[in-house]
Amino acid sequence: MDSLSFLFLLGTKYLCFRPGARIQRPTSCITGSPLQPTEYLNMWRLWTPLLRARGLDNKFHLLADFGGAVLAGRERGTGRGYEFVTWIWDYERVGVSHGHYYEDDFAGAKRDFAVRSGLIPKASLFSNEELTEIYRATDHLLAEDPNLNDKQIRAIQEARIKIEFSVPDLDTQLEHRQDYSPQMEM
Repeated sequence: MDSLSFLFLLGTKYLCFRPGARIQRPTSCITGSPLQPTEYLNMWRLWTPLLRARGLDNKFHLLADFGGAVLAGRERGTGRGYEFVTWIWDYERVGVSHGHYYEDDFAGAKRDFAVRSGLIPKASLFSNEELTEIYRATDHLLAEDPNLNDKQIRAIQEARIKIEFSVPDLDTQLEHRQDYSPQMEM
């Protein structure tokens, strides 16, 4: 990947373009798997500028800047992981403030940036806890509602699959919550 001229992220897929290649002809490194932090770091060193902001002592690479919000990242030290942060530019765009820090959680930092920059309204996102409860409710719905048609069942199953991929510890969340739910005695 050292010879990439730039990377275009499209959801969880990315397209790599080699130097001298036309934008219309991406190389064959299209993938469905998200990049790991080490892959991002290697690209940062080659392709992203350092964030220049008054009072910022650490060297953060600027990953995104939109709508008054900034997404930046840095390696904390060899073998110590990565730190991602979102900030808000000050009025004159010379300094940043109100940092939200994410230790080794690039997905969380991207989500926070999308909300803080105004790209996605916060109300359109669900927390892991909310997704877990929706999953639990659909489990009950599929088991108990005989009036669901095939289209509704497929839609619910597709939503459940998305939740399974979105909540990393869904099984643990389901078990944990079940342990604390009231039990009926017969």
